[in-house]
Amino acid sequence: MRVIMLSRAAGPDWRADAGDEIDLPLNVAAGLVSGGYAEALEKIRPAPPIVETAAIEPAAHKAVKPQPRKR
Repeated sequence: MRVIMLSRAAGPDWRADAGDEIDLPLNVAAGLVSGGYAEALEKIRPAPPIVETAAIEPAAHKAVKPQPRKR
């Protein structure tokens, strides 16, 4: 994701001064934008919602009560 830096920052494999336009991974760029250190040049698209579905599967084994032991 492309961002424009508002302050100086660096990571393990990148560095930027204020005013630099750089391309960063989404998770790094989102952290910098939410922290106020950068402005996004692209809109961040929200992730599609996860739809959960229920599936009923027959039980493979039924619980069986153990036989009592002889004394």
